[in-house]
Amino acid sequence: MNVIRLMSPVRFVLAMTGAMSLLVFAAYAEQPGATGCSCPNASPTTTLATPDEVKDLPRNGRVRSETPPPKAVFGMIWNDTTSQREYIFDGSEWVPHDNTVDAHYAAKKAKASGAEKNGGGK
Repeated sequence: MNVIRLMSPVRFVLAMTGAMSLLVFAAYAEQPGATGCSCPNASPTTTLATPDEVKDLPRNGRVRSETPPPKAVFGMIWNDTTSQREYIFDGSEWVPHDNTVDAHYAAKKAKASGAEKNGGGK
C-alpha cells in the first residue's frame, strides 16, 4: 500500500526531469539561426532560444498572439489568434499542429527537390 503512494511522486519527478532535459537538449542542439514559417501571419524571425533565453519563455510552452514569438524551443506551441490555428516549433520552423502537417513537409520536400534539379542544370 505504501509503495503505491510513493510511486506517484517518483513518476512525477521523473517526468519533470525528462521534460526539462528535453528542453535543455533542444536548446543545445545545433540548429540554423533564422527560421521560416508557412504560416499566414508569420515572418521568418523565430530563432532557437539559447540556454540563457529559455528561462524567459512561457513555462507551459504555449504562446497566444497574432505573430510567432521571436524565440522558441523544440515543441513550443503558438496559437495564431488571427487565423485561429495552432502551430508547433519543430526546431527550425513553425509547422501546423494538426492533420495538415504531413502535407506541409511533403510540399517542403518537393520544393527542395525541385530546387536541386534547377540548381544542377546551371
